[in-house]
Amino acid sequence: AAQTEAMASGGGKPSLFLKIFLIIVNALLLLVGALVLGVGIYLCTSAELGRFSDVIAAMETLKSIRVILIGCGCVILLVGLFGCSGSCKESSCLLTVYAFLLAILLIANITVAILSFTFSKEVKSFAKDRMSVSMRSLYGNDTDPSGRLFTDAVDNIQREEQCCGWSGLGSPSLFNSTPWFRVINANSSGSSSSGDKIRTFPDSCCALTKGPKYQSCAYSTDEKKSREEGIIHEMDCWDRLIDVSGTFIHATIGTVIAAILLQIVCLICAIVLLCQIRRGSDGGIHV
Repeated sequence: AAQTEAMASGGGKPSLFLKIFLIIVNALLLLVGALVLGVGIYLCTSAELGRFSDVIAAMETLKSIRVILIGCGCVILLVGLFGCSGSCKESSCLLTVYAFLLAILLIANITVAILSFTFSKEVKSFAKDRMSVSMRSLYGNDTDPSGRLFTDAVDNIQREEQCCGWSGLGSPSLFNSTPWFRVINANSSGSSSSGDKIRTFPDSCCALTKGPKYQSCAYSTDEKKSREEGIIHEMDCWDRLIDVSGTFIHATIGTVIAAILLQIVCLICAIVLLCQIRRGSDGGIHV
């Protein structure tokens, strides 16, 4: 009642337009937070990325991105909720907490965006190095349960995605450095005069599973030619993974940029509205 009387007497009423605008913008921020949270959950449950999940599990850097997105989405939702509540109730306390959280979130998002653009190549290189280490230590390592899981995951991906290799097209094959290579060629001398041949690619790399082309695939010595002739799968699995993840990364970057712009608008509006409420409180409004 005291607040109503004070406003009726003309004491520093906050801008109705600014209040409604801030509520609308924070409602949009809630939607952005839900979108970021949804992207994070989708990356965890996507059927398309799910085929790479066991391989990604060996690369903690890529796995942690999904958790970070889910965490950021929850925080953005919380901030948007404070903004809507503070604006509706014209509460200086809620708006102060909202502006403080929003400033921290804005700084964090700008930092993440800058680092993402600056170090994107370094992150891909680091993930590729981790994948190389996993291939050299786990692929074909049947003595280790994690090795069997990793081997099955790699083979399934190569068959389903019709790709072969994890080093990128034009790079040396990783299979020659794996436990699989050492075990399957343990009794081979590698001498053409003795008739022994060196297995260079696993069955999951072969475009065909029988016939002359299958034999050419298993013992291929010219990877580029074998890919061109359709003996082994033409695409490299690492390049395929980059293509799949790139689509989601671009969507994520666009979402983060939209969130940053909305947060800047929200912060400006919150500060202006907070100043108006406090001026009104000084003139007799009790908040």
